[in-house]
Amino acid sequence: MVVYSKKIKNKQNYELSSQRFLMSEQKFSLGLTLFFFFVLFGPKIGGYIDTSILVGGFSVLIFSLKQDITFNKKFVGYIFTLGILLIYVLLIMLLNGSFDIAIFGRYVRSMISLIAIWTVVSKVNSSVNTIKSSIIIVLAIHAVVVILTTVVDPQWQEYIRWFNGYQKKVHDLRSTGLMLGFDMSGLLCNIGFLMVATSLVKGKMLYFYRLLMAIFVFAVLFTSRFSIITMLFLMIIFIFYFLRIGGKRFEVLFCTLFIVITSVPLTILLLSTTSIGAQYLNHLYLTFPDMANLSDKFVSSYNNTELDSTLGNNFNFSTLSNLQIFFGAGIGAGQDPGYTKIVFSTGIIGVILSIGWYTVILKDMLKMRKHLKRENVKSYKKSFMQINIVIICMYLIVIFLSFKNNYYFTGTYFELFIVEVVLAYRIYKVGTQRGI
Repeated sequence: MVVYSKKIKNKQNYELSSQRFLMSEQKFSLGLTLFFFFVLFGPKIGGYIDTSILVGGFSVLIFSLKQDITFNKKFVGYIFTLGILLIYVLLIMLLNGSFDIAIFGRYVRSMISLIAIWTVVSKVNSSVNTIKSSIIIVLAIHAVVVILTTVVDPQWQEYIRWFNGYQKKVHDLRSTGLMLGFDMSGLLCNIGFLMVATSLVKGKMLYFYRLLMAIFVFAVLFTSRFSIITMLFLMIIFIFYFLRIGGKRFEVLFCTLFIVITSVPLTILLLSTTSIGAQYLNHLYLTFPDMANLSDKFVSSYNNTELDSTLGNNFNFSTLSNLQIFFGAGIGAGQDPGYTKIVFSTGIIGVILSIGWYTVILKDMLKMRKHLKRENVKSYKKSFMQINIVIICMYLIVIFLSFKNNYYFTGTYFELFIVEVVLAYRIYKVGTQRGI
């Protein structure tokens, strides 16, 4: 009886310590926030010196001087396979007599970020929620910049060109925020919404997180068509998710209202700036005269997209030989879709390796979730599910949205994905009492 009582007491103490580690009140950490800000949005000095890489490398150096850096075995596998992909890219460039610094630099940056984020996030003496809170604050800064440079004064975009590198025309209804492109700018707002929506907070933090949710959702309206549509899909998914878990009536109402309110303007946007149903525009203008003014504003801020010609021009491999299509040519594609870019640089082999790298991580996450379900400690379960939902959504975005843009090992998005993965490993460590 004494031994049994001691085991129960130890288990209760472990649950209490886990609860404090995982579910502690979100606190603002200036150091972590600055680290994530520069890792995600670090500007390029002179167009070549990437400050995000410098911050990542410097962080590894500082942590290595203070303590030994150890890696989880599976994470070593991620680094090793990414290294293989990096060597393969270099080999293809050498064989084709080409060297594209942007392509090669993508994998070098990813390798440095992978090591740096593991080093900081896995070893920093902060709770999981504190780390998440710091990331959300950084993404919220980006969203606020998007809003300020459109709603308040679009000309403010001129003042941040040195930071984000965007040098094209200023648009009244669109902003890249702290990013270089509209799609990625909007995607980050989507990820911010994801992280806030999956967070389980109480008290004053609940109202703060609801405000952040509104900021992310409002900001995405001033980024890109693709990002708005992605947000709508996420909201539909989360409406069902919120209804299933219960206690999220505000979130369900908020998402429902957003879908209803934006459905008409989004329809006008798509009709005005794409070849979808363009033949119905004149009829709509006659029925609803005010639509013409709104349509004109959309046309002035968005490029007109002919879907048929866009598909034909962006999936054109006629300049590559059959051998290059399979192995890659080590060159840029000059086309937008991610899969087209990967085929031009590393071929079908590169596409398989890239998909495989992300899929292995997802498989590991699902295995960890299955294993954690068999454990009796309750404190980690909700936290792990929050992280896992974000990882699954980000994985699906990489796989499917890369038909439009390249999200494989793309700066900022890749770093966000790895942060979520490392957080999942931290929760797994606590939940199973294993070393990370």
